[in-house]
Amino acid sequence: VGSHAALFFFPFMFATHLLFFLLVAYGLHLAAQKSPVPMQAAVHLESARHFAAASALLAAAGAFAFFFAIQPLAWNRTLNLAAQQAEKGRCASALPAVEELLERGKNSFFSYWMHLKYVEVVASCIGHQEEKFQQALSEKAASALAEELRFRPKEPRTWMLLGGYLNNRAAFSKDLQERSDFLSQARTAFEKALELSPKRYEVFAEWTRTEILAKNFKTAKEKAHQCIMLNPDSQNCWVRLSLAQFALKNAKGGLHALAKMREANITVSEITQNEQVLLEILRQMLALPQRS
Repeated sequence: VGSHAALFFFPFMFATHLLFFLLVAYGLHLAAQKSPVPMQAAVHLESARHFAAASALLAAAGAFAFFFAIQPLAWNRTLNLAAQQAEKGRCASALPAVEELLERGKNSFFSYWMHLKYVEVVASCIGHQEEKFQQALSEKAASALAEELRFRPKEPRTWMLLGGYLNNRAAFSKDLQERSDFLSQARTAFEKALELSPKRYEVFAEWTRTEILAKNFKTAKEKAHQCIMLNPDSQNCWVRLSLAQFALKNAKGGLHALAKMREANITVSEITQNEQVLLEILRQMLALPQRS
């Protein structure tokens, strides 16, 4: 009983622990009942009542175990398989599987968790898609994150992810006003994330991208420096600073930022694995216009 009581307050406890306490309480209730020896008819009536109560309790326990333990385990298996497929680039099967699961579980207690797993699958798949599909996936991910923040507005990671996908939507948008709106929403999301978790360097890395997209290169440089102050070993922070420096026509500063990455034991090969980042660095260095 003591071990179960200790697990009761653990945030990731199995739902079956609640059933344990329910059964213990019912057992204590039956043991505490005191009555004189009844007549034969009263014995049958009391037995029938106990049988009905036990049957109802068993049915409730079975339903509880199914909806809060068995079904979530099956969902988790589907989500994990989809995540593995996405990592291998098999997004044609991974994304529909997760989207179908989201539709089935949209009103469940695990909706928030499933939406976050969906966003993880999108993050794995988005680099394997053409631009129009990247745009659609970014819109779906941002919509899912915004929906979940209505119910859990105190999750800094969700705000940060939302800002990142709003950056994506801004990058793909051809409408200047729409682009500006997405960037403004991204800034708001990052401000919320920092209110809840001030030392998340990833927020500043994504915020640097926001300001680069908005062509506020001095602000982008400031955000990149804040990112580096929180985590000088982060590849993303140094890459963002490099991009901001090149955008300010400071090639020496951009190259210096890339050189500092070596001091942080980050190799150039790690950068070149990300084709988009490499192309952006080259574009900034050569001051070429973006492709339309």
